[in-house]
Amino acid sequence: MDYEVIDAPDEPTAIHSGPRRLKKRYDVVVIGSGPAGSVLSYRLARAGLRVAVLERGTEHRPGSFPEAPGELVTNSQLWRNGLRIGAADALFDLRVFDDVMVLTGCGVGGTSLINASVSVMPDAEVMDDRRWPAELRNDPGWADDIGRVGDLTGTATLPADRTPPKLSALEAMAGARGIDASAERAPLNVSFCDGPNPAGLEVAACNGCGNCITGCNIGAKGSYDRNYLHRARSCGAQVFASCSVSHVEATAHGWAVVVTDTGQPSVRRRVEADRVVLAAGALGSTEVLLRSREAGLETSPMLGHRFSGNGDLIAWGFDTDEPVGGVGVRSDSDPSDSAEPDGDDRWLGVGPTISGLIRSGPAADGTPPVGGADGPETPLSRDDHWMIEDGAVPRVFAVLTPLLLAASALLDRLPLHEGPERVAGWLRSFLDGPYDGAVSRTTTTLYMAADDSEGQVQLAGAGVEVTWPGAGLQRSLTEGGQRLADAARQLGGRPVRNPGHRGWLGNRPVSVHPLGGCVMGGDAGDGVVDHRGRVFAGAAGRHTYVGLYVTDGSIVPRSLGANPSLTIAALAERTARLMLAEMGLDADPIDSVPQGDVAPDDAAPAPDVPGPRVRFTERLGGHVIVGGQASPIVLGLRVAVEDPAAVRRNPEQTELRVTGTVDAPLLHPAPMTVTWGTLRLVAEDPDQPVGHRMEYRLGLRDADGARYRLDADKLILDQPGIDWLWDATEVAVSIRPVAPDGEAAPDRPVERAYGLARLAPFDAVRMGLSLRGPEGGAPAEQARAIGSFLGAFALPMTRIFGKAAVGGAELRAAQGGVQRRRQLALPPMEQHWLGRDRRWSVLPPDDPIVGLRRFRGGSAGPVLLAPGFGMSSDHYLLDSAAPNLTEVLVEAGYDVWLFDYRSSIRFPGAGRPSDLDEVATIDWPAAVGRVRAITEADEVSVVAHCVGAATVLMALLDGMDGVGAVVCSQMAAHFDVPAFTRLRARLRPGPKLEALGLTSVFPDRGTGLAARLADLAARPTPLAHGERCDSPVCRWVFFFYGPTHHHANLDRYTHSRIAELFGEGSLRGMDHVGSMFTAGRLVGADGSDAYLPHVERLNLPILFLAGTRNRLVLPSSSARTLAWLRSHHGPELHQRRELPGYAHLDGLIGRRVDRDVFPHILEFLDAR
Repeated sequence: MDYEVIDAPDEPTAIHSGPRRLKKRYDVVVIGSGPAGSVLSYRLARAGLRVAVLERGTEHRPGSFPEAPGELVTNSQLWRNGLRIGAADALFDLRVFDDVMVLTGCGVGGTSLINASVSVMPDAEVMDDRRWPAELRNDPGWADDIGRVGDLTGTATLPADRTPPKLSALEAMAGARGIDASAERAPLNVSFCDGPNPAGLEVAACNGCGNCITGCNIGAKGSYDRNYLHRARSCGAQVFASCSVSHVEATAHGWAVVVTDTGQPSVRRRVEADRVVLAAGALGSTEVLLRSREAGLETSPMLGHRFSGNGDLIAWGFDTDEPVGGVGVRSDSDPSDSAEPDGDDRWLGVGPTISGLIRSGPAADGTPPVGGADGPETPLSRDDHWMIEDGAVPRVFAVLTPLLLAASALLDRLPLHEGPERVAGWLRSFLDGPYDGAVSRTTTTLYMAADDSEGQVQLAGAGVEVTWPGAGLQRSLTEGGQRLADAARQLGGRPVRNPGHRGWLGNRPVSVHPLGGCVMGGDAGDGVVDHRGRVFAGAAGRHTYVGLYVTDGSIVPRSLGANPSLTIAALAERTARLMLAEMGLDADPIDSVPQGDVAPDDAAPAPDVPGPRVRFTERLGGHVIVGGQASPIVLGLRVAVEDPAAVRRNPEQTELRVTGTVDAPLLHPAPMTVTWGTLRLVAEDPDQPVGHRMEYRLGLRDADGARYRLDADKLILDQPGIDWLWDATEVAVSIRPVAPDGEAAPDRPVERAYGLARLAPFDAVRMGLSLRGPEGGAPAEQARAIGSFLGAFALPMTRIFGKAAVGGAELRAAQGGVQRRRQLALPPMEQHWLGRDRRWSVLPPDDPIVGLRRFRGGSAGPVLLAPGFGMSSDHYLLDSAAPNLTEVLVEAGYDVWLFDYRSSIRFPGAGRPSDLDEVATIDWPAAVGRVRAITEADEVSVVAHCVGAATVLMALLDGMDGVGAVVCSQMAAHFDVPAFTRLRARLRPGPKLEALGLTSVFPDRGTGLAARLADLAARPTPLAHGERCDSPVCRWVFFFYGPTHHHANLDRYTHSRIAELFGEGSLRGMDHVGSMFTAGRLVGADGSDAYLPHVERLNLPILFLAGTRNRLVLPSSSARTLAWLRSHHGPELHQRRELPGYAHLDGLIGRRVDRDVFPHILEFLDAR
């Protein structure tokens, strides 16, 4: 068969061993290199992503697979009761459990290294089973996903002129009782002619040695390391063998994968990625997720359940009427040899391990069923699908085959009942060896069917355990055993069962096709992942983690009754297709790209690359501080753009190649050489909620051979005005010494250099004049290339700086919620609700006015946490990288209660007309009373933010008791506000809007004209430099409430959650706040001085927290309140802490609050 060959190297280059050369971060980390991992790594790398593939086994090339029993032993590992015998990276991985045995492959290419490469879909009715999510069953692109696998694996059938005797035997079996179907040649990922395979790799023709399942030593088998993974590496994916994964963890910027060296577990690395794909198989992926759950990752309760052995059986037909030739021969045998040469070189026409199959039901293309156990007229149920295939015993077992068959036959009492003469002949046949006598007339038959998929995978010691009571006694397996016995008799042979599948040996079926453990489902109650392979985040619902996927045999929700590799690869194709679409990436092929640096290791030789399409020079000058002294620094850089179109398609991921010199005399008197370098034109900064970066990453070497790492970043804020011109010409520079492997050099003094460099106006002009097109290209070609690059560069810049216009994309982004990043370290929650009928309940009423959520941490006492206005207490449960306040208090032993009062956005009546007097006089006393009643505590401590702080003071001044201490965040009893806020308050927009029939305001997250007009109205709000951003909800909050946060204190993920933290606000409540801003102190809704005259009621410890950048309520407000209280109660009882650099809400949700703010709160509460 001729294929369209994709340009690629003839052979893969060497694969890296161990995790030492892993970079610190990738776009995607794929765990596992079997069919699914190979597919994902190719599709994602081809789309331009930086991909690392981690494989616990080693690389196995043709010629290295075992063919002698001694080699089999050294290439095997046996697991029993969580303990392993043999090398951890051995090729054959046999797990012996109490109820089942499982054999998988361990190596680059996964189990495809040791399977028979059958590429067949299960019956159509199997794929229509409702255990598959509806989105998959109804996906019109599913057929194309299946077809793409065949296109790259080069699936073919055994040529018509080659019919091994065992295939003829299979055809004869088709007429046996209980089968009554026709045989067909199996579609195989095997090459039957010399030449390149569809991936561009030169392969040899299959010589029919019959050793497929111990590894193909001639290179004819299409294991996935020789097609998909080969192409992935030509597209830049990096493959790391001997890398075992312990677990994954959520981070502030994505995911972290904890990796150890398989052969040296003490070598441990942590690699980060935006996305992680688990593709380590039914046992491997399930184990990684189970260990991740132990480390704190919240998962579905279905994790580990619905494990299936795919109904696998193996049996023999001993001493049939005709020679079968079912034992493998040496891999260097010549297929042209006659059928009866001398010696064990003989080739009896074994053929591939599997050459043909008999299918019970309708094929995946809809071919009608051929019959069930009772003949063709019996309709098939969904559990009546099975498949029979011919098999071969590989040569590595050849000398053991007579002994094994003898043992199995004796256990079956064969042929003792046939008389002494037959017994004597039978015994002589075993002495003839594997290629003569009865053994040469023995068939090996493989069977797959529908089991009940009721196995469970659990952690056990260093590995996992599969429990599955009664696995070997299922009806499908006993019926399958009977079918195979009838098939053996059809050929005149005696049926021999697998020795392990016997009662006194535990009736353990052996599976070579394990499935399940992380099954697909419609929600977390039904599965571990959704139809895309995204991991469900929690025990219920359809919520999934951002960037965590599983796609391999573990997600298959039922047994297939067919070889599963094609289904698994097609599911991976589908996941890749949907993932790329979700990311907005182009899935079209890219040209082969060179292998990237495997680490910041400038000793690695530079790869051969094609000449750049565009190149230019850049000069940056400035100063850095080295050892307390200022040193001039000049960066003379040459930038090469290989693919301007890639910059246009994916500017965030495309890296440009950088060479040149860096001159910093205090580091070295001579200029240092840039030995490797990259430039990313547009990169999101995960630590900055607004803005993008241009990133320079350079490896330097000075004249003495010392190495350095230079990082330079241009921070470009996403805001209008001319500031961006300054942003785009100024870079922050950091230089540090490194060892040859890119890590910090332990034997050198840590002399880090920090500073700034700028692109001067003259240098900017010179950079523009330096632009050149392809070397040697015609002027028109150069102009086109330069124009293409400038256009590609202008597009992302327009996206950044063009956000002064109202865009539908950013409004659409505000519509959807943000998916959870990590599991909170909290005990189980209990809830208490107060309805408008003033009755408490543990179930939410239709219209609550008070909600309490309890997290019982210990005996340190109850603490009530209250939110601000137009919010809910959810901001105390943020899953950002830093621990939230609830987690900190629970860990300190406090009994934490989250309090939502009547205007909480968790309630359907949040926008109902209400003022703060109702919150102070009704909601607060009810909440405090409920907490005291449940906990039997005399007093409750309170931490309250914003309006929550104001209303708790109002409640105390109104006479509420039972509170022992209060922390007031950002609001107090007095109010100093900026002029713009005071003007807005004096205008009293609330009554005017109420006159128009409105009762509340809320951020419009739609994308229609009204939303765009509202967003346009919010944009002119005067804000400090750096506070404008591209979030419509953020702009709405700043317009209606004021600048609630200083953007620099939020990471990008927390900023993305702002849309969830704020919502509908009552106009009457807003008007009450405005009245207090105008009065400068706490007043009633009617303007009366109802609270401050009762200052004696605040005779309790109070801590005020004030952000120095707070421009919603100025920090002087709490200073006034502190002075007022101390004038009545003395200097000891009340305290105030300023929070340098913090504004308002960021004092509770900022990325450093666990270090900057929460210690003040804990110290205050602990002192009580």
